[in-house]
Amino acid sequence: MPDTFNFELQRGDDVTLTIYVYQADKRTPQNLTGCSLWFTAKKNLADVDADAAIRKSTVTPPGGITITDIPGGVAAAPIAPSDTSGLPAEDTRLNYDIQLKGSDGKVKTILRGTIVVVPDTTISTS
Repeated sequence: MPDTFNFELQRGDDVTLTIYVYQADKRTPQNLTGCSLWFTAKKNLADVDADAAIRKSTVTPPGGITITDIPGGVAAAPIAPSDTSGLPAEDTRLNYDIQLKGSDGKVKTILRGTIVVVPDTTISTS
């Protein structure tokens, strides 16, 4: 069973999610050589991935995740203002998960949860 982590994002903000990947013992970093990662956040779980509110991966399309420490199991997923600026000006609940495809070709969900995107007050920043 994957770990669960719920958090909030401010709509329109720049945020970088740091992803730590561990082996089954949940202490030893997973070497990410030959691995791929996907981060998908949706309003409705039944939506196809292409319709997700936010999609990032180490493969393209959509791209956006960078493995920053291969032997240490660390990756970064920047969330740009454009990823959330189109969401409603109200608290918006997104279901997300992060999936890992190992070098052996097996896919597993390593983290899941809920993101609440809260509306911003300032819209224009230029």
